[in-house]
Amino acid sequence: MDALPSTTVAAPPLPPMPKPLSRRMENYARCVAAGMSYAEAFRQAGCVASTAGSMSRQIGDMNRDPRVRARIAALRVKADEATVSTIAERMAWLRLIVTADPEELSRVVCDPCDLCWPDAEIARDTPRISRPRRSIPRPLAQPCQTPESPAQTVSVAAATALGG
Repeated sequence: MDALPSTTVAAPPLPPMPKPLSRRMENYARCVAAGMSYAEAFRQAGCVASTAGSMSRQIGDMNRDPRVRARIAALRVKADEATVSTIAERMAWLRLIVTADPEELSRVVCDPCDLCWPDAEIARDTPRISRPRRSIPRPLAQPCQTPESPAQTVSVAAATALGG
């Protein structure tokens, strides 16, 4: 039997590593992905052109670079993912507001403080206050006109509807 000749095959050479984006190209890609016009992104990235034609040519060169195009696409995908979570968070917030109990919201009262409320408002609202006023005013660092329920607590939905 004839033996097969032994041949050694070298592994194919690895493709050269792509050259990384320059600082200006990265900034340009970030600005374009953020929604700026090409000209505004060009200026914000720190690029300089002597004429409008020169700027247009340089912008075209950057937009034709596959590394810049890939970076813009990647940044836009990342921004889209963040937007989806933001929309989900907003929907959850709105759901809380919609499910707030109107009865709970209507029994919320504010405790007047001599330091924050004008005397005329305190005099006008004193008959409507269902509990005695505080004898010690709150420090100025704390807001005095914050909503409080008679039980001193409100549900998460009510607090959200009240702007908390």
